Amino acid sequence: MLSCDRIAMSPYGSDGVDVTLIRWMLSLTPAERLAVLQDFTDFVWEVRDANATESKPRHPPDAG
Repeated sequence: MLSCDRIAMSPYGSDGVDVTLIRWMLSLTPAERLAVLQDFTDFVWEVRDANATESKPRHPPDAG
């Protein structure tokens, strides 16, 4: 059986979930967490804008 210290240092929780990103995010200050999330949001908008074209509709036309 694993000791508590070994479980605490494992990249996986007792349920098998990889908790490295959770631990990293919790190591940040609230302001740093918001900055990370804002950067991600900015990236998503950039990708969305880069993939948008005038000639390609966002939704298919109604088949009615």
